[in-house]
Amino acid sequence: MPGLTVSIDRDNLVNALDLLVVSSTSEVVDFALERLVRSKRLLRDLCGYLACPPTADELLLGELAVGFDLDDDVDYDALYGEREHGR
Repeated sequence: MPGLTVSIDRDNLVNALDLLVVSSTSEVVDFALERLVRSKRLLRDLCGYLACPPTADELLLGELAVGFDLDDDVDYDALYGEREHGR
């Protein structure tokens, strides 16, 4: 999109620059767009689960060990420990 022009509220931009501790408008816009996309995808996924709730077998998949990094720094094992399938 060559020559892209965007109007941004200056007060919001200054607040965002301070909160994110970044120095460029591009960094603020990138951060905001990434958060927007992630939240909309999450909402879409949640709506999908509500439309077709997971089966009991699918819920048990949540108890399996995770073989990849989650997108947060929470230590769920420390918070919840080992759980039984019956809850």
